[in-house]
Amino acid sequence: SSSSTGRVRPSASLPGWGIIFEVCTDPESNLGIAAEEYNKVKLIRITKDFDWDDSESVNQVIDMARNNPGASAHGSIPCTDWTSWQNINIAKHGLPYLKELIKRRKVSIRQLKNFIRLAEVILDQGGEVSFEWPSSCSGWRIPELITFISKYNLYTVTVDGCALGMTN
Repeated sequence: SSSSTGRVRPSASLPGWGIIFEVCTDPESNLGIAAEEYNKVKLIRITKDFDWDDSESVNQVIDMARNNPGASAHGSIPCTDWTSWQNINIAKHGLPYLKELIKRRKVSIRQLKNFIRLAEVILDQGGEVSFEWPSSCSGWRIPELITFISKYNLYTVTVDGCALGMTN
């Protein structure tokens, strides 16, 4: 079946189907734990030990994705520098804190751009992507993210963890 954009949903017959690149994740992520329950799912965890800010490292992952059409990617770039708590930290600690926050946000934006590079390869080859940040995260206003979402006609889903039984 095809969507209103004319994009055909990926087929399980694509060679990369069942491969998931989980970007900026914890070594014991819930997605990884769930993936272990399925024999046909291969999760490739990209943790903080892997420098997602390094172009050469990112290019290696992108090459793996190119060699596996139909693979999926999930982005879990840290949202800490984009939370509303940062407004309180700026008010409390002033200009020196803001200057450091701006530096950290530049790194976060580079990581986001690298995820988008990977995601575009995945989508162009029939795969699927997802990305998570809290709905209140100011990072959703990053122009490159807005452009990416718009370019691929992606949509947002707000999940209330409490409604799904999450407790932390």
